[in-house]
Amino acid sequence: MLIEPLTTVHHRRAFSCGEAELDQYLRRFARQHAAANVSRTYVAVEGPRILGFYSLAMAAILKDHLPPAYATRFPRFPLPAARLARLAVDQRDQRQGLGERLLVDALQRCARLGEEIGMIGVIVDAKHARARAWYERYEFERFPDAPLTLWLPTATIKRL
Repeated sequence: MLIEPLTTVHHRRAFSCGEAELDQYLRRFARQHAAANVSRTYVAVEGPRILGFYSLAMAAILKDHLPPAYATRFPRFPLPAARLARLAVDQRDQRQGLGERLLVDALQRCARLGEEIGMIGVIVDAKHARARAWYERYEFERFPDAPLTLWLPTATIKRL
């Protein structure tokens, strides 16, 4: 299995994770967003078959939206962060640890970026409570004002 940037050789139509919104994004928008520099999508593949994917984008967050323990550390302007915009595993490959491998790859990629340009952490918008609980297993913390939005501080990423 390889994790690589999404290209035209990957079979997007055959991917199905059980969440229509995520399937639709991969099929219709992921390559368009990459071409427009909105986000980048990376796929776990065996040959042309996509086993799973994640998308990353840049983001900014105001310190007032962070959990209170972090808010006092930062200035009052929009703070740089990476956004894990999407992460999904094909139904045929779920419950085999692939989601965790994709998450680790995404966080490593973000950590490298943070070393180059600086960022306070990675933000993720969980699709539902079950997804939120999955991210919380990896030390993501909820935003006080948005229970499905979580973040992982850069210091935690480095430690993990």
